Amino acid sequence: MAWMDIGSGAFLYLNFLRHLISHRLAAGSTRGLYSEEGKQMPGTRNIVRISIVLLITLSSVLADHVLSKGSSLKSTSISQKGSGAIGRLQQEDVIHIDDRGLTEREKAHSRLFQHHGSYDMRALAKELSGDIIVEDEEPLVAVQKNDPAQIQRYIVFTTCNADVIVVGRLKSKSPQFTEEGSFIFTDHELTVEELIKNYPNSSIQRGSSIQVTREGGALEMNGRVYRAIQRGFNPFVVGNRYLLFLRAIPSTGSYLAYVNGSFGFEAGSLAPFGQFPPEEPKDTARFLAEINSVVAAGNCSGSRH
Repeated sequence: MAWMDIGSGAFLYLNFLRHLISHRLAAGSTRGLYSEEGKQMPGTRNIVRISIVLLITLSSVLADHVLSKGSSLKSTSISQKGSGAIGRLQQEDVIHIDDRGLTEREKAHSRLFQHHGSYDMRALAKELSGDIIVEDEEPLVAVQKNDPAQIQRYIVFTTCNADVIVVGRLKSKSPQFTEEGSFIFTDHELTVEELIKNYPNSSIQRGSSIQVTREGGALEMNGRVYRAIQRGFNPFVVGNRYLLFLRAIPSTGSYLAYVNGSFGFEAGSLAPFGQFPPEEPKDTARFLAEINSVVAAGNCSGSRH
């Protein structure tokens, strides 16, 4: 069976599961909510059983494939400090913010993440003690293992679908609750060190600062700590360097970072944040040369540009 046929089957299964979960979420019966004693709240078991059956079936179809993360199906869990929720990911530094309304720019960014989370985090803080921690699970997408041709397609696709590609150093970050209060997003200030790809009429140049927003963050407000975690997408760290494939947000002049388009510099290599492509950290010079080659070729037919 061809890779695309297998991938199409995977998406059919996952799309069915997405609709099933959405229906149950609307009924308020599948939240991954746990009591202070660590017991699962009623109404979550049936959906878990159905999910397991579907994933077993999917696994048999994808016998020679691995699972990586995508962008449309998510589940949310809520826990408290001490539950181990943040032990699986790099812990983000907590930043104090004032209890105020969002600016117009922040409202625009908030709407990008309106489907993250399920509960008002501040309302939960009134019912629960300790830190409030929300985790969002990214979906499963089929990718073929150790296929250089597919990895090259990934590079072409990601490069062509980015509005801007930069290497930069993070200067600061500012987390905020989304308008619904069910998740946190973080705006980052990034100093551009290398501009690999730009889009028409952009004022970005080497040395300029741009604002990059993304889901997830940690903040303290009114003496309480809140953490929103996008599983698989570690937080950006102030002072660190990153290679980012970004999408423009025309209404604010800012840019959106996403997990499979984010890479950190580690000991001379580039470490991908996402699980695709399924490789060890890439040689920096070679990977940047591959990206520059795609940009120079200008062969991005069928992309969003």
